[in-house]
Amino acid sequence: MISLDKLTVKSQEALQDAVRLASERGHAEVETEHLLCAFLRQEGGVMGELLARTGSPRNGCSPRRRGCLRACRRCPGGHPGLSPRLEPLFRRALAEADAFKDEFLSAEHFLLALASEPGKVADLLRKLGLTREALLSALTAIRGTQRITDENPEAKYQASTSIAAT
Repeated sequence: MISLDKLTVKSQEALQDAVRLASERGHAEVETEHLLCAFLRQEGGVMGELLARTGSPRNGCSPRRRGCLRACRRCPGGHPGLSPRLEPLFRRALAEADAFKDEFLSAEHFLLALASEPGKVADLLRKLGLTREALLSALTAIRGTQRITDENPEAKYQASTSIAAT
């Protein structure tokens, strides 16, 4: 598993939220679906801007993501462990970060990895208009050539998109 010190603050928060989400729903394991939901409902991260730039309505995500979680295995009263499916996701996200020459794993790396993963998560992302190609295009518009060299890159993206908008 990836060391948590290589995650941006927002990625750490999303992972914590995914664990909380799995626990609240009585799920046996934290799955990739929980992590996706955590990123989709996160405030102040890159997800809102990605959704806006790909033309995917943020409020259109809620019903779909709830349906995505219904299929997760339940284990009421237990503490959820991490699904074995998360390890390959982290490896793919790390490969995405390496391709960008980034030093930390951010939401966009996980979203690109999720969009590349075969199965229902990638299907859900496609339904939201978040194909790998659309994500890459939106990311280019948001971050330009900036690299992620610290644990809080979202502040830099927001500053640069605000400047570009004026």
